[in-house]
Amino acid sequence: MKNKRKLEGISIVFFLGLAVFFSRQAFGWPMWGKADFFNSSQERPKPKEIIQRQARFSENLTLFKLLRMTKALDLTEEQAAKIFPQANRVEKEKMELNRQINQEIRELRFLVSTSPVDEAKIIEKIEKIKKIRESLRLKDAEFEAFLEKNLTTVQRGKYILFNLDFAQFLSQNLERIRNQPRQQLKAPIKKSPEK
Repeated sequence: MKNKRKLEGISIVFFLGLAVFFSRQAFGWPMWGKADFFNSSQERPKPKEIIQRQARFSENLTLFKLLRMTKALDLTEEQAAKIFPQANRVEKEKMELNRQINQEIRELRFLVSTSPVDEAKIIEKIEKIKKIRESLRLKDAEFEAFLEKNLTTVQRGKYILFNLDFAQFLSQNLERIRNQPRQQLKAPIKKSPEK
């Protein structure tokens, strides 16, 4: 029993470490703001690299959340075997929808900043964003309905509390990471073996 808890603790720390590591690299280059990029001597990554980093970050975060959820809800192995694939599928679909929303928002920002303003295109973008947001809401409702069928009443209550606590946990830790002073990562110095 103690070994199982110890293993759970180690795995949670490991995945939190991965999430923290990739959060610094996933959403901005080299840090969070454009100013950091322009003052940096580092090369700007290609859009494909940024998308891959964001995908890795999302996958790590999803895995971390599922591990924490397993512990918080006291899921059985059978429940976890049913819930994990469904949660992964829904999260991947939501990640794609979020990518679409981000693209539409970038285009909307451009449209509202141009002169003359094309109101018809702005209305079209607004409607697309609303449609995608509704799709996201439906994905969440689909997963909630799935959980309702596969969790006990107590576990459903714990799930609501877990979601609130996890969102707060992420918010606090990501804010802390953003506010840390930027440190350059240096390669370790390898000492030659003494003869």
